[in-house]
This record gives sequence, C-alpha cells and structure tokens, in this order.
Amino acid sequence: MRPSSFASKRAFSLIEVVLALGICSFCLIALLGLLTQGLSSNRDTVSQTQAAAIARMVQSDLAVRPIGTDGRPQNTSNLYTIQATAGVKKTFFVRADGTIAPSAQDADFRVDVSLGGGAGGTTSTMQAIPVYILVTWPAAANPSGTVSKPVSSFEAVTAIPGPEI
Repeated sequence: MRPSSFASKRAFSLIEVVLALGICSFCLIALLGLLTQGLSSNRDTVSQTQAAAIARMVQSDLAVRPIGTDGRPQNTSNLYTIQATAGVKKTFFVRADGTIAPSAQDADFRVDVSLGGGAGGTTSTMQAIPVYILVTWPAAANPSGTVSKPVSSFEAVTAIPGPEI
C-alpha cells in the first residue's frame, strides 16, 4: 500500500514558525534600539561641531579687530562687540550659524567669554591676553545653575594680542 500524499509532504510546524517569528522580532527590536542611539549620537556630534565653529568665530573676532585711526587695533571686536581688555566677561546667545540672537529662546547656543589678566604683568604690559570661551547648549540652560535638562558644552582656551608695551 502506498502512503498518502498528505503524509509524505514536509512542512514547518506551528512551533517552528512561532520560534522563527520570535527570533526575527527580537532582532528587529535590537536594530531599532541601535538606530535611536545612532541618531542621538549624530545629533550630539553635529551640535559639538557647531559649538566648535562658534568658538573659532569668537576667537577670530577677538584676534582680528578693526584698525583704528591711530593704526592700532580697536579695543572692541567687530562681530560680537567684546571688549578686548583683560578682566572682561561677556555672555551672549547665538544661533547655529553664528549670528547673534536677541534672547535664549531664539538661540541654539550660549557663549560665555572671559578675558583673563594673566600672570606676569598688568593689563597695560601684557603681550597677550588669555581668553576662555565656553559654548553651551541648550541656550536657555545656565551651565553654572541647577537645570532640569542636561547641558552640553565646548570649551576653548586661546590668547589674543594684548596692548603694545
């Protein structure tokens, strides 16, 4: 007697199908978790790159001041109007493209600039003025206060030409 054609066909059992679906579901959930981590990491990297560019713009603005009528660099920077004098501290808000924003709500970054007095001389005898630039985001968060959102930051330390002796 011949076996029936139904008994000779091979197929997956219900347990095998459910197990395969479970493995596929686990893999898809793991991939989605990695995707959100990658997007978050990319967003942080873009913000850090923009903050570094803003810090470079501030440093360049301080280093290359307009020349006055006496042939010496003026004391105020051109773009961000920062006094290039030791001991000056200025806080302002900028958008991602480096333009000045009127308030923290309109800005992407907060910039804190401190010009130090430096060791080895007074303001009038220093060859260079040390500059500390702190760029933080989000702009509305105060890096020194208690905030509900985490604050990310980029710090730069540089020096600009001081007054001539």
